Amino acid sequence: MKELIQMSVDHLTNVSRELERLAAQKEQVEKEIMRLQKYVEEGAVTVEKYRAESEKIQSADQTVPSSSFTLS
Repeated sequence: MKELIQMSVDHLTNVSRELERLAAQKEQVEKEIMRLQKYVEEGAVTVEKYRAESEKIQSADQTVPSSSFTLS
C-alpha cells in the first residue's frame, strides 16, 4: 500500500511540474502572439499608407491633360 501511495505522490508531483512548464510556455506564446499582432497592425498601416500614396499618384497622372498635338 505504501508503494501505491508513493507512486501517487510522485505522479501528482510530475503533473504539478508539467503544469508549471505549460504555464511558462503559455506566457511565452501569449507574448509572441502580442508581438505578431503588433507587427501585423503596423504592417497594415504601412501598406495602407503606400496604397493611398499610389492611388494619389495614379489619380494625379490621370488628371494631367493630354496634348492634342498630332503629327501630320
